Amino acid sequence: MQDYPFVSLDSELALALIDVQEKLFPLTYDHETVGKRLRLLLQAWKRFNLPLVVTEQYPAGLGSTVPELRSLMEQQQLFGEKLTFSCVADAGVCALLDATGADTWVLAGIETHVCVFQTAVDLLRAGKQVILLRDAVSSRRPLDRDSAVEELRHLGVRITTVETLLFELIRKAGTPLFKTIAPMFKS
Repeated sequence: MQDYPFVSLDSELALALIDVQEKLFPLTYDHETVGKRLRLLLQAWKRFNLPLVVTEQYPAGLGSTVPELRSLMEQQQLFGEKLTFSCVADAGVCALLDATGADTWVLAGIETHVCVFQTAVDLLRAGKQVILLRDAVSSRRPLDRDSAVEELRHLGVRITTVETLLFELIRKAGTPLFKTIAPMFKS
């Protein structure tokens, strides 16, 4: 086995929540399940004290981040509006990404084959490690989502799930962090 790219709470790690907006998210495939995974992710992420960057694509047309996720975000998240599909291609959002100091990015949001895909590719080009949460991304059509995930895997993006990543970050049962987050897995 190659040296597996485990991450830890000591990693230079950040989460990008990409464009989960009111007018588009309800149109995406299996959005109820994806919404549950995103809620779990955000609830746990608050406990990790790691950076969170939230983006919105053309909010005048697509609306704001969905309220059920907005209510879970702490004030410390960085927020950016964009017109470019890639978060990295927008100067303002790119400055937010750089401000975190992260060398590994966890990506979640929509649409997988557009904004998430282009952001992942640009982060790879910038020398960053990228982790895509397979159960926390979606597109309007499952084929678009699945094709993008497959292509990103071939490009070197690590594909995993919300729970796999969270347990990897927690690392050990019985700790105060585990006891805080474990009940979240049951809801």
